[in-house]
Amino acid sequence: EGYGEDPLLMSELVRHFVPHLQHDPQVSDYLQAVSTCKHFDVFSGPGNMVGLDSIVTYRDWVSTYLPPFQACLEAGTSSFMCSYNSINGVPSCGNDELLTHILREEWSFDGYVTSDCGAV
Repeated sequence: EGYGEDPLLMSELVRHFVPHLQHDPQVSDYLQAVSTCKHFDVFSGPGNMVGLDSIVTYRDWVSTYLPPFQACLEAGTSSFMCSYNSINGVPSCGNDELLTHILREEWSFDGYVTSDCGAV
């Protein structure tokens, strides 16, 4: 879940939350929990988002919706959860642009992606 709609605020808060949730170096060298950054991506609006097709320009996508998730990755998350909605007609959980080109190739994410209940 998120801290609101502001991409800068979300990015700054997640940079501090994720590392402290997952790992305390005074306790162990290993993860104590795994943060899952969700709902990836363009999942905002009132009411039930299941089955919604979120229409967004590429500029708005990369400047408004993606920065908090990139900050989550940079903070060390091991997991992302794809969202219920479609992005420009393509379901988030099967969106090659989102999950392959952006997440894996551009951002070099090597963790796992899970779906929300019933999102696939």
